[in-house]
Amino acid sequence: MRTQIPNGIKLMIRKLVWSCPYPIAESLYHLWFSLSSAGKTPVLVYQMGKVGSSSVCASIKKTRPDTPLHHIHHLTDKGIAWGEETTFGQERGWFRKSGLPKSGAIMHSKYLAKQWARDKGRKPWKVITLTRDPIARNVSSLFETIERWVPDFEERCANNDLDLARLSEFYLTEFHQKLDFYEMPFQWFHVELEQFFGIDILESEFPKTTGYKIYSGDGVELLLIKLEYLDRCFTEAARKFLGIDIPLVNDRMAADKAYYSVYKAFIQTLQVCDDYIRKMYACQYVRHLYNDSEIADFTKKWKRETAEQQKT
Repeated sequence: MRTQIPNGIKLMIRKLVWSCPYPIAESLYHLWFSLSSAGKTPVLVYQMGKVGSSSVCASIKKTRPDTPLHHIHHLTDKGIAWGEETTFGQERGWFRKSGLPKSGAIMHSKYLAKQWARDKGRKPWKVITLTRDPIARNVSSLFETIERWVPDFEERCANNDLDLARLSEFYLTEFHQKLDFYEMPFQWFHVELEQFFGIDILESEFPKTTGYKIYSGDGVELLLIKLEYLDRCFTEAARKFLGIDIPLVNDRMAADKAYYSVYKAFIQTLQVCDDYIRKMYACQYVRHLYNDSEIADFTKKWKRETAEQQKT
């Protein structure tokens, strides 16, 4: 039976965590997760970001609210260190502030990495990950983190003073190096998933027209889904993987975001060169997960949008 934490204690812990130094906050955060997940096999939605994971989490939460569900991007030492550097910069030391709520993701990842070391070999973990057209994923990631690159983004949008051409140039020349410590998004499968759980998705054929596959590893079971197939295959895949029927809940759709009109205008402005397109779709992970027809459609989409922009 899952341990229930009274609301009063939850509020007290939250106030303590937010106000104390980072090392203490981290310990309290880990205690929180330990109490909340006691006796339950965790379900991880572990992915590179901007691949539809929020919808997967919302679907599981709605159907099985008591599931100890964890939504994360990093578990390796390298990934966690990169997250700390992104959050804290060069600030180190025992008395640094907790950094919450931004640092919550780092604390979450650290807790799970330690828990995996304790649980491995005792009970299997369930892990769900997703993949997506890499260019679409990168553009979406740019806007998810836009305040980091354009601090006055909302004000500029309100004043119709955002230079989309400059933002396009930034995306193509600087964004990948500043945000991703992976060469490109699909390297996440190697530097995170394979390094931490030991599952190499390249070792066996992926059913490209089915859109998902279940893998078994040492103490872990993995479900990999292509975002482009999520609407049509999620319920079937979840039934086979978790043993329950889970209707898909579409959550945090791009059209619902405040920046959607700017996002659409940016895509129309973005002039993607052939070299960039070739590089993204020549990646071995893309070729392994998507068939030639799908890659041709991705390429046509970005070339068409660029061509249409050049006509205006």
